[in-house]
Amino acid sequence: MTENTQRDVIDLSASAKVPAEPAQPARPSTPDEVAHAVSPAPSAIPEAELARITDDVVEALKTVYDPEIPVDIYELGLIYKVDLEDDRTLKVEMSLTAPGCPVAGEMPGWVQEEGRMAARERPKAVTLTDAAAERVKSIMAQRGTGFLRVGVKNGGCAGMEYEMDYVEAPEALDERVEDKGVEIVLESKALLFLLGTQIDYEVTPLHAKFVFNNPNQTDACGCGESVTIIPAKLD
Repeated sequence: MTENTQRDVIDLSASAKVPAEPAQPARPSTPDEVAHAVSPAPSAIPEAELARITDDVVEALKTVYDPEIPVDIYELGLIYKVDLEDDRTLKVEMSLTAPGCPVAGEMPGWVQEEGRMAARERPKAVTLTDAAAERVKSIMAQRGTGFLRVGVKNGGCAGMEYEMDYVEAPEALDERVEDKGVEIVLESKALLFLLGTQIDYEVTPLHAKFVFNNPNQTDACGCGESVTIIPAKLD
């Protein structure tokens, strides 16, 4: 790579229309630096979502190759900088493998498409009502550390029961969900059973409890303590 190589600064937002000016020559970032370059300043995007986007952007960049070189552009160090703005505009500063690269006109477009898909906002696996969010906030304020973890287990006359407990940290495959200013954790093996659920907190003269409005629930026992749930089908 020569010292006078120009780099393509790519705005991955759908509304981008004006080409950016070429950046000044710079040292290529290492993979670790790229992984930590996504929104280094304070962001309006939740921390858990930033972590997810960072991982997905890195994986997306690893799918882009110069056909003449059997190493992806990320591992080659052709990605110099990745910035994520609060509106999810993703900007990538990169270089091509060589001035005469046969796919020079196409590779920025490949990065653009892969990056846009990685940075898009995904639907939340579950949502909380205002009442549920306030209750979670109150519980965790009293506890001080850790997370409220939601899952399902076998039990009861209808076959399954919802369960909530505390964990100091999520497990590797657990899903972290932030909604209405609070964060909860979904047990990984329960995710398909909970997908699309709205968690509410209900107070009546007889009880105060979390209530699960679950589109995957097909039946419940008379007392409501156990349920039948069919795992969601992913398209």
